[in-house]
This record gives sequence, C-alpha cells and structure tokens, in this order.
Amino acid sequence: MTIIFAKPLVVLMFCLALGFLIGRVKLRILNSTLATLLVAIAANIVLRRLDIAVNSLDEIKSLGFAFFAFALGFSAGPRFVDTLYGEKVSLVIRQTVLAFLYAGIAFVVVLVLKGPLCHIVPSGKLVGLLAGALTQTTILEQGANSDASASVAYVISYPIGLLGMMFFVQNVAPFLMRLPLVEMVRRYLDGADIRSSPQGFHIPSRFVQMRAYRVVEKSSPMLTIGALEAAAPRHFEVVAVYSGGEVPLKDITQDTPLGVADVVVVVGDMRVVKELSPAWLEEVADERYLSSEFVLADIVLARAGTEVFDELTGKGVLLRAIVRNGRILPECRFNELRVGDVLRVAGLARPVAEFTERNGYLRDAGAQSDFFSVTLAIAVAIVVGAIPVFCIAISNGTVKVTMGTGCCALVLGLLLGWMNHRRPDIAHVPSSALSFIRTVGLNVFICAMALKTPLALSDVFGMETLNVMFWALFVAIVPLVGTFVVGLYVFRMSSVALLGGLCGCGTCTPALNALEEETGSSSFTAAYTIPYVVGNVLLTLLGAFAGKFLC
Repeated sequence: MTIIFAKPLVVLMFCLALGFLIGRVKLRILNSTLATLLVAIAANIVLRRLDIAVNSLDEIKSLGFAFFAFALGFSAGPRFVDTLYGEKVSLVIRQTVLAFLYAGIAFVVVLVLKGPLCHIVPSGKLVGLLAGALTQTTILEQGANSDASASVAYVISYPIGLLGMMFFVQNVAPFLMRLPLVEMVRRYLDGADIRSSPQGFHIPSRFVQMRAYRVVEKSSPMLTIGALEAAAPRHFEVVAVYSGGEVPLKDITQDTPLGVADVVVVVGDMRVVKELSPAWLEEVADERYLSSEFVLADIVLARAGTEVFDELTGKGVLLRAIVRNGRILPECRFNELRVGDVLRVAGLARPVAEFTERNGYLRDAGAQSDFFSVTLAIAVAIVVGAIPVFCIAISNGTVKVTMGTGCCALVLGLLLGWMNHRRPDIAHVPSSALSFIRTVGLNVFICAMALKTPLALSDVFGMETLNVMFWALFVAIVPLVGTFVVGLYVFRMSSVALLGGLCGCGTCTPALNALEEETGSSSFTAAYTIPYVVGNVLLTLLGAFAGKFLC
C-alpha cells in the first residue's frame, strides 16, 4: 500500500476521482473543483502522518493549469473579439476599470491591515494569506518574503477566498439584484436583460414545434405553399404535404398548390403557427403526419455567399438564427453569410442532413480535434510565460515579473478560438473536448498544489489557522463588495456581465464554473476574459510589491 501511495500520480488520480464523485452532490457552494481541493488537503495530512511525501508535482501542476487556461480562452475567443469592436467597446473599458479597481482595493486593504496582521499572523504566512484570499497563485510565486509557511497559509486561505467568491456571486449578488441566476441568463439569451439591448432575430428552441393542418377551404384559387408561408415569413416552414390527406408528395416547392383535404405539416414558432387562419385550416392530431424525425441542429458554414441563404427557401429547413462570434445577427443581415457562421435550423432529419452536407457540417461533428494546434500553443505558452517582462527593484533584491504560463495560454486560446470561428478548418476542438480539458486541467492544478504543500493536522485546526481564515475572508470580501457596488450602481452593468466580470477580476475560475454549472450556460465567460487577463497582470504585480510592504 505504501508503494502505491508513494507514487505522486496515483495519489493525484485518487484525489481527482474522489473529488469528482463528491462534486456530484448538488450543493450550491460545492463543486468538483472545491471538492477536489478538500480531498487533496485531507490526503496530504494523512499521507504525511504516514511519512509518505508527495513530491514531483510541479510540472504536472503547471501543465494542468496551462490546458485549463487554453480551453477557457478558446471557448471565449469569439465573444472576446466581438467585445473589442462595435457598440460593446464601452463594456471593455468598464471591465478593465473593474479589474484595476479590484486590485487597487486589495492593495489598500493590505496596506491598512499590515500592522494588525503582523501581530496576529507570522510574517512568513502573510504573502500566502494574500495569495489564497485572492485565489491568485502568482502572488505566492512573486512575493519576496514568502517562505515554506506561506504555502501552508495559501492552502488554508484559498478555500476561504474561493468559498467567499462562490457564495457571493451565487447567492449574495443575485439577492441584492433581486434576480435569480437562471432568470439572469434567460433574459440575457432572450435579449431582455434589464440593462442590455435586445439581440437580433431568434426563434428560441423551446418555441419550435411540428404541427399538421388540413385544408378545409381554399381562400383563393391560387393557394400555394409560398402563399401560406408568406403569412409569417421566416417563422415557419412547410416540411411535408399529403395530397388528399393520404399520399405524401416527394418534391414540394414554393409553387406547389394546396387543395381541399390536403394535409400540411409545418415546423415553426408555435407562437405564430397557432395563429394560422382558422377559416381554411384546421389542426390535425394524427400520428402518421407527425411521426417523422424532427431535429434541431447547429450548422457551421464551410462556404459563404447569398446562394447559401437561397437554398433555405422552400427546402423545408427553418432558419432560427444566425450566430457569428457568439452573437445573434439581426434579420437585416441574413444575406451576409460568411464562412464560420453558425446557422441554427429546425426541420425534418433528411432535408437538414442534405443542406448540411452541401454547405458545412454539424457543430462538433465536422472534424477531429486539432491536437497539433493545442499542444503547440501550450508549448509556446510555457516558453513565453517564463520570459521576464520587466524587473522590480525592492529592498531585498530584484523581482522578475513574468506573464506566466496560464496567462499566455489564455491569450493563445483566445486567438485560436477566434480563428476557428472565422475558419472552421483551423484549430477545431469540439465543445465536449474543451469542457473535459478545462475541468480536468483546473482540478489537476488545484489538487497538485494542495498535495505538494507540507501540511500537518495542527496547520489546519490550530488557533493560528483560525486567524488566517478570518483575515483571509476579510481580504477576499472587501475588494469583491467594493467592485460589485461600483459595477452595479456606477457603471450600471448588466447582471451577467457584472458577475462574470467579478469572477475575472478575482481570477477565480472555479466561481465561473459554478455559475455555468448552476445555470447550464456559458454566458458569463464573455465578461470574464478581459478582467481575467488584466487581473492576472495586476495581482501578479501586487505579489511583487507584497514583499516590500508586508512587514
């Protein structure tokens, strides 16, 4: 047994497995990342009581965080680039200011409390307390006065900072805004957020249905499919016609005539379909008309041009929305299709499949993951992240400030994610693979960090630990509350943008993951990326100055 647990990778994998298992428990403040951290701390204490040291995890920790940061950037790349142009430039400025404000408040808190803290907490642990409370590992790495005890303080204070951030964005902030998280996302996706402008033409999937109608009276001698669809253009499509209610017609066009007793099968927005004229149509609830396979699909275009849009007309495929760089386009731009645009469609399986084959591929089903681009980007991030950007002279020597592997991997992920949306044949990574890389990478980093720090039972349950936990909570909450108040009442930011921005300012990705897990939406990620990049740099600088100002 000792031989097994002396293997660092074995211990790491056991902790990951148990953390994911415990993370399945649906508690608002407990997710797989936090569960993994708690399991790793417990395993660390037990193994060191057995004189089993877990070492050689530094490279694994760095690699895990690099993969996680890349996946985070890749998924947010299109939205990130979109925020740099157009009417959202004001959001970029506000998110950047929030990041500066968060780091500034944290710095002021440290300056104000440095006297009391030095008399309560040993000086060697102060940098670790700051790094853990703000969930920023680079503070620990840059702090000139940090020592071995700083790592212990970091492991103790990190769960406090993490829990504080998660509880605030999941519970306190929605309560103060009087808007549940799920409702925030629903309004955001429907373009009805109280502080955001409406999005473009979009038929939500929950409103799309298939129904059958029998023609009981001809309104004119020239009633055709085209005339029927003209009643509500782009809101429903005729997908099948049964002549006399018995024989399905093989080829239907806009000019196909409709006679009395014909049965028309339509797919569309039920809010419009149910308003079809009752004078000459009656709904038919017959299984033989509604038994065909009805699908909703997201199609990535591999070619551009107005002819793609023309192919949708009269082909039984309903266009629900066009998405470009994560944004729904307005109706007036339907004829400006580009390579990489995503068409959200509905219809019968065969017409949808035929249209897909001619014009693109289903999202996440078009190609295998481009492992070359991913691994090359990680290698470049590791090299560039280790290069000093500049040096700071302090009383104890010189501190070299680097961008870090995680920050560089995030930037490269943003770039490749944007390129993939412009050219789907470049750096293709399915969302399911991104989700796996992102979750496992973050949990590997958290677990390795907790396992490699020397811990004893007294480090966790002693009176000194209570002091560290109390002040860590204080340091974590004050910048968070101050930034939230300014974002909500001064900048008047939307609910989704504010919560995502708070997670980014604190570089607290587990809190972002918790929001996405609870709501089932990645809407918060777009607002996370800008303050995350800025916050990484600012908090790293804060760590460099911490050695000078703390005691």
